[in-house]
Amino acid sequence: MFFEDGMWVSFSFQWGTTENESKSNMLKYIGKWTEKKQVRWGDFWGVYKIVNDTLVVYRYMKGSFWAVWSLYEEKYKIIDKRTIKRVSYSGLLKADHNSCKVLNEDYFYVAADSLPTSDCWLKEEKWIWRNEQDWKNYMEKIKQNKQH
Repeated sequence: MFFEDGMWVSFSFQWGTTENESKSNMLKYIGKWTEKKQVRWGDFWGVYKIVNDTLVVYRYMKGSFWAVWSLYEEKYKIIDKRTIKRVSYSGLLKADHNSCKVLNEDYFYVAADSLPTSDCWLKEEKWIWRNEQDWKNYMEKIKQNKQH
């Protein structure tokens, strides 16, 4: 999913979700997991930019006790308003490996209701923001939401 603020996410629907269910209430059927009693959604998060007829996606995977941070670059050719095709996929850090190289696979946009927000762990990282004040404003918004 590509958000207007430049965020990108890949995600899965809950097992058994039909296409009609996902279109009529996407937010309800997105698979979620819990982290520190907060419900999170989305498998991989990143940012994107459009360069001519290509979507360039940078996908970040947060490091943990047993894994290091990973950064991947994916490129998708824009075919038309509904279709993109993945044309490249590569790890940008030494620890990254290229185990998933499915290329020339078409992806289609599907209209849906009840879209989730782009709020995610990545937006809490100061370095992802172009403007420090925007990051501060976002962190204040999170603080206010937790108080309610």
